[in-house]
Formats: sequence, structure tokens, C-alpha cells
Amino acid sequence: MESVFVTGTDTDVGKTYISSGIASALCRRGVSVGVMKPFASGCSDVQVMPDDVSALATAANSTNDPPNLMCPYRYMMAASPYTAWMRGGESKADISHVLECYEALDALHDVIVVEGVGGVRTPILRSYAVSDLIADMGIPAVVVCSDVLGTINHTIMTVESCRRSNVTIRGIIINGGAGHQNSVRYDRHVLEQDIEELCGLSILGFVPRMEVYDHHNNGQNTQQTPPQAVGRLLDVSQIVGH
Repeated sequence: MESVFVTGTDTDVGKTYISSGIASALCRRGVSVGVMKPFASGCSDVQVMPDDVSALATAANSTNDPPNLMCPYRYMMAASPYTAWMRGGESKADISHVLECYEALDALHDVIVVEGVGGVRTPILRSYAVSDLIADMGIPAVVVCSDVLGTINHTIMTVESCRRSNVTIRGIIINGGAGHQNSVRYDRHVLEQDIEELCGLSILGFVPRMEVYDHHNNGQNTQQTPPQAVGRLLDVSQIVGH
């Protein structure tokens, strides 16, 4: 198995949602899973673990891992790490430290699910973006996109940027819960076909809005946590290998 970096076509496309689902699905297979979000922004208190990182750790059953390994950089400013540093006076990212934190977590678990910040061109330093971090970590990526009109453009640009940075992409996960409820949306099957043809990548899963997805067992409705529900819709063997 390989660890995986979950990136997205933009912010608020559902990276935490999907990352938690991947972690939950791996746990269900008996895999020891660690999670990492190297950079978190918009934190009201940088001394407290951000909610999305806590959600990841809960889904992975790894809440006992050192918080500063799971999320080494936390910014109060709701902006890229570069902007928080340059305009907000917050900590400048030390990439070697980020990589050391990843390696320490990797030594504790079979697989690490790493969640990015923003999109792949989100700047961490002046000439260093998320795509460069993925390449330096040496792990493949999965790209989360929405099904909202405009996602084809964003997905193609994301894939092309990853390839320019020599990042291996496992495939695309479509999050049908992203965006406003009244957004104009693609037909699922048309979108899947277009992305596969235009990007040359496989669709690894389609996740609908979770309020319409409950697990039924022996005719009885059994509520699941969102990560459990998402995880059941993904074939994690395609995401992290066998």
C-alpha cells in the first residue's frame, strides 16, 4: 500500500469529507491509518487542533497521534500559507519540517492520508506550491472535484499542474455534495465520461449528498457517520494499492 495525498480543484470542494471517507474505509479493512493536514488556515486558535484535522483523526482512529505531527502549521488568517506569512505576519513554512512530520507519522502507520490546503497551485512559499509538496513527499495524489458547472476546466488545470510537477495521480473522485444546492450540475455519467476522456484518468468514485444516502441493513435504516458512508462508496484498493 502507498500513502496518498488528497488534493482538490479548489477550496471547499470536500477534501476533508473525502479524506475522512478514505481513512474510514481503510480502517474497516484493518489497516493502521495516520492522517496529516500540513497546513490549516482560518483557525480561531492556533493552539487548538482544527476541526477538520480532528475529523480526519477520528475517522482514522488515530486521535492519539501527536497533534503537531498531524498539523504542524496552523494559521489564523484564512488564506494561503504564503499570504498568511507575507501579509499576516504568521510563521513561514519550513518544508523540511513538514517532510519530517510526515516521515514520523509514516513510521507509526501502514498508510498516511494527507489532505492538502486549497488547490494544487496554492502557494506555500513564493515559488513553492502544494503540487511541489506532493512531489517532495513522493506519494501519489487523488483529485477531488465537484459536479458543478465549470468543474471540467478546474479539473483539467489541476491535473495538468500535477503532471508538470511530476506528481502521479491515482484518479478523480467526484463530490456531488460540493457547492450550493441550487448550483447548475452536470449529469453524473456525462461528467465521468468527459473527465476520463479529457484527463486520461479513472473516476475512483462518485459521492452524492449524504442526506440522501443511508445504509439499509435487513430492511432497517442504520445511520452511519459521513466518513463511513463515503468510505463505502470508494474502492480504496485503487486509491492506495493492494
